[in-house]
Amino acid sequence: MKKLLLLTTVSLLLIFAACKKETTVTYTANTQITGYWPALYGYGTAVPTSACSVLFRADGTMRIYIGADSAAAVKGEGVYNISEGKLVFWYKHLTDAGEYTFASVLADKTFTGTWGNGQLSSGAGLFSMTIK
Repeated sequence: MKKLLLLTTVSLLLIFAACKKETTVTYTANTQITGYWPALYGYGTAVPTSACSVLFRADGTMRIYIGADSAAAVKGEGVYNISEGKLVFWYKHLTDAGEYTFASVLADKTFTGTWGNGQLSSGAGLFSMTIK
């Protein structure tokens, strides 16, 4: 009887251990998006086709590179916040007085949203960034 109980217990443990659990990544903290991500932006209601990339640091600061080549790109420094699948970042160009704000929502590993001048997060164009 003890052998049967032991065999049943071991079998159940193996069955539960063998079940693959699906993990869902929810981006709710700054550390979960840290890294360098390619992105696209556009003007007005046009589909985003202009290249940029964003470096998100773990301390909540970020750098944006406007252009396909990060070495030759116009650069900006700013801050970001991500909460409940919503990403907002603000930056200022390093070479002039331009300031911009982006606001986007995560769906299917892609942040899509809008951007605007200064503290406005809309009115200038659209934005898209796919993460891994």
